Amino acid sequence: MKRFYLLAPFAAAFLATAVPPQYAIAASDKSDKAADATKPSPAVGKPLSEAQKFLQATPPDYRSALDKVHEAQAAPARTPVDDFYINQFLG
Repeated sequence: MKRFYLLAPFAAAFLATAVPPQYAIAASDKSDKAADATKPSPAVGKPLSEAQKFLQATPPDYRSALDKVHEAQAAPARTPVDDFYINQFLG
């Protein structure tokens, strides 16, 4: 009797993962657009990539990296994604 109680959730999970191909293609198109929305704008991305190079140097140059992060903060028309990446570097 207990076996039937366990069978129903597994059957439901199996049927939920079966996706027709046309829906799978549409889902991948949405994920490509979502990936572009998570990238910083070029005005913010360039200073942050330079700051990352300063942080990866041996020994790390924290002062120059912080100056680049402040330069990214001064960029006009920042998006919330830009603010997220700037705060990650400040942290």
